[in-house]
Amino acid sequence: MKPRFVTDLACLGALAGALCLVTAARAAGPILIDHNDCDIASIPQADIQRAKDTLHIAYGHTSHGSQLTTGMTPLDAFMQTRYGTPAGLYTWTDGGTGDTLDIDDAPFSGASDLGNPNFTAWEAATRTYLAGHPNCNVVIWSWCGQVSGATEANINTYLSLMTGLENDFPNVRFVYMTGHLDGTGAAGNLNVRNQQIRNYCIAHNKILYDFADIESYDPDGLTHYMPLLCNDNCDYDSDGNGSRDRNWATVWQNAHPGQWYSCSAAHTQPLNGNRKAYAAWALWAALARPSEVTLVRWELLAPHGAAGTLGVEIGDGGVEPRGQGVTQLRLTFDYPLDPATVDNDAVTVDGRTTASCVLEDGNRVLVATLTTALPSGARYEALLAAAVRGEGDAPVVGDTSLSFAVLVGDANGSGSVNAADILAVRARAGAAVNGDTARYDVDGSGEITSEDMRLLRPLQGQVLP
Repeated sequence: MKPRFVTDLACLGALAGALCLVTAARAAGPILIDHNDCDIASIPQADIQRAKDTLHIAYGHTSHGSQLTTGMTPLDAFMQTRYGTPAGLYTWTDGGTGDTLDIDDAPFSGASDLGNPNFTAWEAATRTYLAGHPNCNVVIWSWCGQVSGATEANINTYLSLMTGLENDFPNVRFVYMTGHLDGTGAAGNLNVRNQQIRNYCIAHNKILYDFADIESYDPDGLTHYMPLLCNDNCDYDSDGNGSRDRNWATVWQNAHPGQWYSCSAAHTQPLNGNRKAYAAWALWAALARPSEVTLVRWELLAPHGAAGTLGVEIGDGGVEPRGQGVTQLRLTFDYPLDPATVDNDAVTVDGRTTASCVLEDGNRVLVATLTTALPSGARYEALLAAAVRGEGDAPVVGDTSLSFAVLVGDANGSGSVNAADILAVRARAGAAVNGDTARYDVDGSGEITSEDMRLLRPLQGQVLP
């Protein structure tokens, strides 16, 4: 599933005002990774690759935190076997050699995790590391068991130090984390402190890897095990007698052979390690996802005989000269659109909706088909609806509106048909018809010939309004 980007939540009054320091760059909305983000097959492969291409991660952890990397290591082989994904897609190395995700694993000096040797040493270790590693753009630290005994003040210190790092290193993404389950249930101090971290991340637009929530659900997601005294090994109280008597991970593993893979995740079961890895890739994909999607190109499509349907790129104020009739527009984006935001209202021409809007090429191309061809001798306004969004609710930027005209025979786009257009077609006679030359195949035959010039002669003198 997609990570959630939560917006418009007020600052929680229970938190100290001193913790309300959020830079403008972080105000787009929090990224929350939890048990809802463990569907590895739903993460677009393009997002996985983008993470590998762009992220340089420093990860501070001890044994519990190693569940992420331990789960990630055998994942690639599992994905090849179960889903037929390309070999190497889900690989990582310490240093990012080859086509792998770069994770500097446990690289910090002076602190092992967020609570060892104390609640503050990790912050100084982070500053020292970043000073010597300017290419690092993601920092993530995990807890071991310290959240169980932490006070509200301890967690406030953690939140304040994280915010200070964010403010001082605006080009680095800092990932918050909750502590692992300890079997104390909903009323336990661990859950109270974890909720303190969650509330802060939601209110202040932070990035949270919710370690505790991920291990509170099996893949079916029907039972919340944390209130059932679930611990880090996935043991829980199934009958309400106060004693842990079942293990959700081993039960699920036994019932679903072939749907999980073996990994030596510390303190827990392989399935929990699997899900920590799935959520980790959801996190990396979310961090690599652009904050906005750019509409990079508008094209008008028309048939050209054996050459097929060809697009001619058109800019604002451009003129379409082909006589076979424009029936489609093609919009190209630099990142996938969210299909849920695309319908027949996605593109309009002079306020009229199209007959259909279809996504292609991994949702990066939108083809809008008109109900009828656009008449010649007129100007038009095409518009991409504001409701169209990129994956992860990213807004679309760029030239989202296009003013263009249709004038059959105006091969040079001057706004009138004259001898210069005939000369322009003659200069390209015999050339292959493709996206660069299609506008000179005025009759749509698939060839640029004297027939195109003959078609232009009686059209001379026509002008756009």
